[in-house]
Amino acid sequence: MPSPLRIAVDTNFLLDLALPKDVTHDALETMRERIKAAEIILPPTVVHEITYMATDGDHEMHARAIKVIPNIVHTWHLTPINGLSEMQEAVAEDIASDLRRKRVLPNAERNDTEILAEAAALGCSILVSADVDLHGADKATISLIVAAHNAGPIVVSKPSEIVALFSRRR
Repeated sequence: MPSPLRIAVDTNFLLDLALPKDVTHDALETMRERIKAAEIILPPTVVHEITYMATDGDHEMHARAIKVIPNIVHTWHLTPINGLSEMQEAVAEDIASDLRRKRVLPNAERNDTEILAEAAALGCSILVSADVDLHGADKATISLIVAAHNAGPIVVSKPSEIVALFSRRR
């Protein structure tokens, strides 16, 4: 039996869920309704970022993180992944290293590189993110790097793309 589709969400997706209803809420609702067997996960770096923001983040990020954390599991049914297996960790480290070496993302976006690499190592097919740097990254290079490490394929999608793509399905 094939494993369920795995979808990862990044930190900005979570933080946007703390805002009044918008496309991020629509994306989560769409994924829940249209991709029933999907497991939606938070890669370890997302778990660490949201935890950091809840304890040490600036005022706005702190307030949003505090709003988000109690809803992650019981309301939104997201699965936080606190750590990777040794093999997943090695794959994620290699992917992240190659992404940085090839400058797929700006050097300042180290955590985004980690999130993308972890999602690929965890077998996610989609990483949902509103991050401009992730969307501007060279998709072909990402695919080649991920495939070279026997992971993937993985696609980075904006919440609005999730809504548009899966709302058309019947």
